[in-house]
Amino acid sequence: RKSSNLCRTTIQIKKRYNQVVQGLQTQYMRQPTHSEIATNMGMSEHELHEWEQAFQANAHESLADVYDQYSIWYASEEDSPEEKLGNEELKELLKSALHTLSERETLVIQLYYIEELNVFEIAEVMEISTGRVSQIKKSAIANLRSFITNAQHVG
Repeated sequence: RKSSNLCRTTIQIKKRYNQVVQGLQTQYMRQPTHSEIATNMGMSEHELHEWEQAFQANAHESLADVYDQYSIWYASEEDSPEEKLGNEELKELLKSALHTLSERETLVIQLYYIEELNVFEIAEVMEISTGRVSQIKKSAIANLRSFITNAQHVG
């Protein structure tokens, strides 16, 4: 009672609530429903809900639990050192892979991903059909994937 920030009535009802829940669990061999608890305590579900909220005023959590390293609220948005290293290795691998593409494939990839042109705009710039742009882009991506996959299996 001394360490609690709840009034005497709330403490008594919480104690009764815990006894009712435990009794119903024993009786039904499962977690009782909100309705069953309210009925057994002789109050409406709405009243029970209000009491449950009042009980929460006394809920204590350790600071270690609240501020632990896995908490989404306090987690660093930075990549871990392992992720940074993996990203750097992948960037270097991608740079190497880009050098293996033909001039046309490199140009299509650059216009599409760097300049952010759509297929129609690329077709206009390169004076080829949109279908041909799609073929070149598909071929370039397949070549990049193949290079990276092979390099990762070798390394």
